[in-house]
Amino acid sequence: MNDQLKILVIDDEKHIRQSFTDYLEDQDFNVIAAENGREGLELIKSEAPDLVMLDLRMPEMDGFEVLQQATKIMPDLPMIVISGANQITDAVSALRYGAWDYLEKPILNFSVLGHAVDKALEKSRLITENKAYQTHLENMVKERTLELEHANKDLAGINDRLREIVKTAQRLAGCADIE
Repeated sequence: MNDQLKILVIDDEKHIRQSFTDYLEDQDFNVIAAENGREGLELIKSEAPDLVMLDLRMPEMDGFEVLQQATKIMPDLPMIVISGANQITDAVSALRYGAWDYLEKPILNFSVLGHAVDKALEKSRLITENKAYQTHLENMVKERTLELEHANKDLAGINDRLREIVKTAQRLAGCADIE
């Protein structure tokens, strides 16, 4: 099933892009790559990836800007920052700007990367399912509300007819009293 999932790798270092791509393709993911933030943002718009892995320090557009703009384009897009700066302020800022996870370069054990990817994709899947279920429930509530509105209209009509019958019966009873 991974081959249906598209992962975008954004990093200005070719060998890092290639090593991530090789690892992810070995895991049967469909991988696309960008060498800078601007190119990556264009791929987010055109390809709608299922997950983005990005560096923070890149030419043309840094990872912070990509995080901010990508969040506006696809609010629920999982993004994992993988940075060599290794500064706690970068990690905090990345998470504030919408990163779902933060890993430090160099990645010595790719199982850590695999775990982060799996965790992000699972969380994304759950969010998508939750939204679909919420939409389904909202539609059910709308349908039931319409049904109740129709039933209330019908009952109001029946109630009006019963009131008329009661009034007619009272008038007839009044006629009988007069006789």
